[in-house]
Amino acid sequence: MAATAVLASTLVSVPAGPAQALTPCAELEIQAHRGYHFSRTIDQNTVRSFDEAHARGYTIETDVWHDAEGQLWIFHDRDVSKLTNGTGLIDKMTTAQVRALRYDKAGSPLPTFEEAVAAWTKYPTTRVYLEPKQKTAVPKMADQLIAAGLTDNVYFVNYWDYVEANWPAFRTEPKSPTYYEPSHWAGHDALMTPYSSMTTERVDAYHQAGLEVLHTRANTTTVWEHAIRMNYDGIMTDRPDQLKAFCSTLY
Repeated sequence: MAATAVLASTLVSVPAGPAQALTPCAELEIQAHRGYHFSRTIDQNTVRSFDEAHARGYTIETDVWHDAEGQLWIFHDRDVSKLTNGTGLIDKMTTAQVRALRYDKAGSPLPTFEEAVAAWTKYPTTRVYLEPKQKTAVPKMADQLIAAGLTDNVYFVNYWDYVEANWPAFRTEPKSPTYYEPSHWAGHDALMTPYSSMTTERVDAYHQAGLEVLHTRANTTTVWEHAIRMNYDGIMTDRPDQLKAFCSTLY
């Protein structure tokens, strides 16, 4: 069965209401969570996952740690045993130990931050959402990104106040599970929040304040439909192809 048909069969009806307007599919930002890895041969948070996301027209979300020697790595979990053939905590490991790690799924090595930055310079207008896992990683990240000419397209989604105060050239996207008045987020560019904390009127108010509204990671059609009907600007997902196909079923 075609992917669109499968997704349409799981559609949950959400009344649009007179005040609601669907986000046009062409304008919906699909944020590839940890890059595009919806394949047995593509590991998450790798240069290939970033290249594949870009090639498909998706933006990129990724995570950054530094090891015990200060080397920056693209990786999500502190405990490397969850996703790789190794054991230990990435921030307690040596650079050589991290370099020897391989992902369980497709056997890829972990990319350094420098390798990722080199890839992103090939598509400097594609948005990249960065979640540094340690505040101590931020200065070196910022220096490398500035040196590479990557500022306008990079959004920090952690330590956003620290970034805003010290590196205002970057964009920031705070995460919040609860609602705050738009003025609370003054100085930021976007907000990531679940639809459960929002109403269409709140989304509109955020837009009027110059804030984009993006949804936290979601992989179900129920959440996708709520966000699209509430006029969210984007959605983060592990299933970007399916989200893209699903959006068209709402029109």
